[in-house]
Amino acid sequence: MIDYNAGPIPELEEVAVKLNAPIKPGPPDLIKGFIPRQGQLIIAGETNVGKTLITLEIIHAVTTGKPLWGELEATEKIQKVLYVLGEHHIEAVQRHLKITGLKMPDEIYIIGPEQLMYDKYLISKGQHNVMSINKFMKWTKGCDLIVFDPLSAFVTGVDVENDNVQMRAVLETMGLISQASGASCLVLAHLGKPVMNQYGQETKRKSYAIRGASAIEDAATNIFYMERVSNPAIEQATGGEVFELLCRKYKGEGTPKFTLLRDKDTHTHILTLDKPFEAVRKIDLRAKFARFADDNPKFDESTIFKMIATSEGKPVDTIKRWMGLLID
Repeated sequence: MIDYNAGPIPELEEVAVKLNAPIKPGPPDLIKGFIPRQGQLIIAGETNVGKTLITLEIIHAVTTGKPLWGELEATEKIQKVLYVLGEHHIEAVQRHLKITGLKMPDEIYIIGPEQLMYDKYLISKGQHNVMSINKFMKWTKGCDLIVFDPLSAFVTGVDVENDNVQMRAVLETMGLISQASGASCLVLAHLGKPVMNQYGQETKRKSYAIRGASAIEDAATNIFYMERVSNPAIEQATGGEVFELLCRKYKGEGTPKFTLLRDKDTHTHILTLDKPFEAVRKIDLRAKFARFADDNPKFDESTIFKMIATSEGKPVDTIKRWMGLLID
C-alpha cells in the first residue's frame, strides 16, 4: 500500500507541463533516420540473417566517424559502447568481428552469459530483478551506446514471450538503463514463427512479426525488420547477397528502407540505394580498394589493384573499368 503521508505532495504546477509551452528541441538522431539518440532502436530478423554484423558496423561507424555502409554519416562521434550478449558466447561476436576486418577503438566492451549468469534477467517471473538492474546501471555508466542481444534473453518466466506485461517491462527497463547513462539503446530481436496459408506456404506478416507479445512493437521507439531479398543481377555481378532493413515504426523522420549488399568475403555491407548493378559493383569495388589500402598501408596502388583483381578473378584493367577509372 502506498503511504500518502510519506512527504509533502508537490503542487500541480511543479510537476506538470502546460500543453502550449514551447517545445524543447530533442537531440538529433545518432544516424539520421535510423538510430535515435534517445529511445530504443529494435532490429528484428530471422536467426542468422546478419543482425550481429549490422550491429558491429553501426558500432564501428559511430565510434570511428567513418560512414555507415559507405554513405550514412553519424551526427556525432561517441566514445564508449557496451554490447550485452544474452545468448551463446562472446567469442561468437568476436569471430564475426574478425571476419569483417573492422578495427574497433578500445572503449568497446562486451559481456555475455558466462559473465552475467542469472543476473542477465532484468525481469524474472513478472518482477523487476533489482540486483540485476543495479548491476547494469553501474556497468553502463558513461556509455554512449548500449546493445542488448537478443531481447528475449533478458526475461524469464512461464510463457513470457506471449505476456504483454512482462515483454513491455523488459523493453522499458532497457530503455531506463540507457536513459540513466544518456546512451542510445540498440536491441536485437528474433522474428516469430512464420504465418502459413491454407496451402502450407509461408506468408509475410503485416504486423507484430517480432517474436513475443505485441507490446514489444507498441512500446518500442523505432523498429526495422531485416530480411534477405533476391536480386539476381546484383548477386551475379558482385557475388554478394542483398538484404533489406524495412522501417516498421519510427518516431520522427525515419528512412523507409535500406537496401544493402553483403560482401561475400568480409560480410560487410554497402548501401545500394536501389542503384543498377553496374553502380553497385563500382561502389563495392571502391569500398574493397579502401579496405585493402587501410589494411596494407605500405602497399602502393598498383599492388592493391592486383590484389583486388586476384580476389575477383579478373584482369586489372577490367577492375579499373568497373571502378570507373578506365573508359572503353
